[in-house]
Amino acid sequence: MISSTPTSPYLPFNDTHRSGMTLFCLHHAGSNAASFRSWQAYFAGYGIHIAPLELPGHGTRRSQSLHTSHLTLIEDMSHALLGLLPERYAIYGHSLGALLGFELASALQAQGRPPQALFVSGRRPPQLPTPLPWRHQMGDAELVEQLLALGGNGTTLLAHPELQALFLPVIRADFAITECYQYQPRPALQCPLHSFVGERDPEVSAAQMALWQMHTAADFSQQVIGGAHFPDEQAQQVLWQEIARRLVQSREKV
Repeated sequence: MISSTPTSPYLPFNDTHRSGMTLFCLHHAGSNAASFRSWQAYFAGYGIHIAPLELPGHGTRRSQSLHTSHLTLIEDMSHALLGLLPERYAIYGHSLGALLGFELASALQAQGRPPQALFVSGRRPPQLPTPLPWRHQMGDAELVEQLLALGGNGTTLLAHPELQALFLPVIRADFAITECYQYQPRPALQCPLHSFVGERDPEVSAAQMALWQMHTAADFSQQVIGGAHFPDEQAQQVLWQEIARRLVQSREKV
């Protein structure tokens, strides 16, 4: 049953399903949980519940303080979600969300509640540091130029100076999380890990994405999809289809 009131600020739109499969989704830098609303109708057809996660300082939580380190964020998020986890769940994250998804999966595994699968796209694996120059240290003009080159839905905000003033502190904090991140070795995930990379992604190569394999003791797969850092419409459908197929497969094995 879905509660009309979220049981955690990390779940702004709906509660988790206690039966079936829930896919927790983590967005890229500067985005918010609403970016996954379009996923819900597609995955509902497979009996998969989409649960976008809202980070402090983003979207419905924009009045809250932003995090600039994954350490405090993951500690808070894992504590908030632990008692709400359905029996079967998986995690998906893109770019910054891939890194946070990995850290969240590791934290929940350490507390005895590992996910059924982790899906990552558009980010180098945790053991590869972000090369300089770092975007969170750039001036506004240079940062805006970088964001326009990357593309994505957030670029529409950059044409309005008053919206820039609201948007840039958020994405700068998010870039600080991913760029200052320092990997700490830990036990490999016990769930399958599936990676996706855009064929023209300037942020990460297919060879780099393949190095995610070291973080799972279970099955690993990689798929090159269309688009650059953000998937185009056709690639988005491929991504959805592959995630749904993998989750349905895992359900049938039980």
